[in-house]
Amino acid sequence: MAATAVCISRTDGAQGELVGIDVAAELGYRYVDQEVVTRAAEKAQVDRSAVENAERRKSFVRRLLEGLASPVSLPDAAAGMEARPFSPSPGAASGDPRDIRDVIRSVIGDIADEGRVVIVSHAASIALGGAPNVLRVLVTASPGVRANRISRGGKWLEPSVAAAAIREADRNRRDYFRRFYGIDREEATHYDLVVSTDVLTTKQAAAIVCSAARIAGSSD
Repeated sequence: MAATAVCISRTDGAQGELVGIDVAAELGYRYVDQEVVTRAAEKAQVDRSAVENAERRKSFVRRLLEGLASPVSLPDAAAGMEARPFSPSPGAASGDPRDIRDVIRSVIGDIADEGRVVIVSHAASIALGGAPNVLRVLVTASPGVRANRISRGGKWLEPSVAAAAIREADRNRRDYFRRFYGIDREEATHYDLVVSTDVLTTKQAAAIVCSAARIAGSSD
């Protein structure tokens, strides 16, 4: 039986989002990322910002890719990577972040149960560990390759800033795993498939994921 839910975790700069889009298109599945946040907010009856604060997953790399319009100097980028204390966004409904984390995990399970879905990010692979008909994938790449991608070969960021941004993103990722799942060290065994985009294109990586999804659960 083919996997009815594909979870794609990704390190920043590994282009996992693009792999997820291609996998969803090839399999004819629904692509889900921000829908997790929206549905969790609705289920918990809180503002979206409360869910986003509970996740605290947007690294400098995420902010960069979403809003960078011109090259960033080293001082500006370094300031962006300073430690930021957690505080709820203005207007966010109050709520215990621990309770919201439970809701996020519940929503991931609900979406997977609906089937024919590709869930990107939100550590869905961990939330759905042991669930039937689920393929858990990690899309990653070496730090140097990821840094070069976000710097656009030095056109967007100085190489040293890009490397620091990747380190910050990886720290955020480790923090997320600790807070949500009590996992101190992410292991390859948390996934059914690990794909590196150091050499593979996103379409080649997606083809591998699709092949694995089609045979997942087979008894042969």
